[in-house]
Amino acid sequence: ASLYGYKEHPRLLEEAWENMLLNSAHDSIHGSSVDEVHTEMETRFASVRQIASGLIHESLAYLGKHIERQKTEQEQNEVIAYAPQEASGGQPMEVWVASDARQLVAVDETGRKLPSQMIPRPELEYNGIGEPCFEYCPDKAFQKIAFFDTVRQGTVKKYTIVEDKSSGVKDTAIAGQPARIQADDTAMENEWIRVEVENGLLHLLDKRSGKCYHQLNLLKEEADAGDAWDYSPTWTPGEVVHSSAFSFSSRCVACGEVYATLCVTGEMSVPAALHGDRRSAERVSLPIVFEITLWRDTPRVDVKLKLINHAKDHRIRLCVPMGTMAKNVLSQGHLAILSRPVKRPEEKEEWLQPPSQLLPFQQWAAVDDGKCGLAIAAKGLYDYEAENDTVLRQTWLSFT
Repeated sequence: ASLYGYKEHPRLLEEAWENMLLNSAHDSIHGSSVDEVHTEMETRFASVRQIASGLIHESLAYLGKHIERQKTEQEQNEVIAYAPQEASGGQPMEVWVASDARQLVAVDETGRKLPSQMIPRPELEYNGIGEPCFEYCPDKAFQKIAFFDTVRQGTVKKYTIVEDKSSGVKDTAIAGQPARIQADDTAMENEWIRVEVENGLLHLLDKRSGKCYHQLNLLKEEADAGDAWDYSPTWTPGEVVHSSAFSFSSRCVACGEVYATLCVTGEMSVPAALHGDRRSAERVSLPIVFEITLWRDTPRVDVKLKLINHAKDHRIRLCVPMGTMAKNVLSQGHLAILSRPVKRPEEKEEWLQPPSQLLPFQQWAAVDDGKCGLAIAAKGLYDYEAENDTVLRQTWLSFT
């Protein structure tokens, strides 16, 4: 909005940030203080949400007044896109629009039809007491569409979302853009990356460097005798279960002009619980679903894991061989990019519980040996453990 003359409100933003930082004190943010502290935190968080939503609404209203709308007799939705930073190529964009059309398409200001693809709503799932696990957002009257275009850094572009069968739309390809994604039940690729699925594991080829990353997405399950605060291995060594020991199947569930998705399904059989310090002979099955998505002209693979847990006293980690013998792991911290050594610190004295290599990170962790590298961006529990495999000569990152 500031590109069109919107007057910003730095004092309101400062107030919101101040409340966020006040809530970030150690005993406050991690829930170990008294009830009165948490009540005050809720008030400060509510203030942050109110300020943020107010500024968003005001800036969008300002944009709506200063961006010329296209006049047409056809029912349509108009959206705008802003690129905060430069991208190497085009960018996929997603938007919810109110429409009952079966197929929608995005059109730019020149009337050019852009590569577009519908994103189906996820099926509504219910928990053990019959309540929905999540709510549709927004209302069911809205549909989600993905489209692809190039937006220069610091600029705003306008688009119109119309029914695909509309008249007057030029079916013109974007000059210089790559062809649509190719995919089948076991592989998919775009201009930058090729992904192959083999029994639940991923093999990734970076076409730019020719570097191959093998056996990504291995699940490792093991006993946990700890509590909610800490992981503790059992004194008696127990079974360690790997997902590679079981059969997985894959199928292509979407392939269009903007993205392709492979669905990988399987089950792991694991001990049901701990009996004392030993893993039980009774076993339970853990259904596992990976949704692997590759976007048009984007050097990134999106992986969504859905796991239904029926076991107790255990932990499951996602293991990713990074394909390099890196000495350090880079990760996003609260206020800086952190570099931590892969090598475990040497113990100066023997502790009953050795120092843990389970380390926190914010949003992403990566390794780089100066020639190539791989980054993991995650949502959920932000911790990782790194180790070097002297046989495979590579760094492994494990995420709980």
